[in-house]
Amino acid sequence: MLNLPKKPSGEANCSLQFNHEHCSGMPAYLTVKDVASYLQISVASVYRLLDNRQLTFVKVGGAIRVYQVELSRYLQACTVDAIRE
Repeated sequence: MLNLPKKPSGEANCSLQFNHEHCSGMPAYLTVKDVASYLQISVASVYRLLDNRQLTFVKVGGAIRVYQVELSRYLQACTVDAIRE
């Protein structure tokens, strides 16, 4: 397994936690399949998010990778606040 460098942004903590790894052990880059698994959606739905540029990604050769920090930001942007009375 390759140890790829984390995105240089100064962000020490992340809010994502996968069942099999904690943030400290989670790869900085996630595959489309990893994203689909985490979000519990289909791979086709992830590709739709990427095609519509709703989720930031990088292409390495022909492979698509999503920064785990960008996935966290996307989820924050999609969060709908509860109505409090």
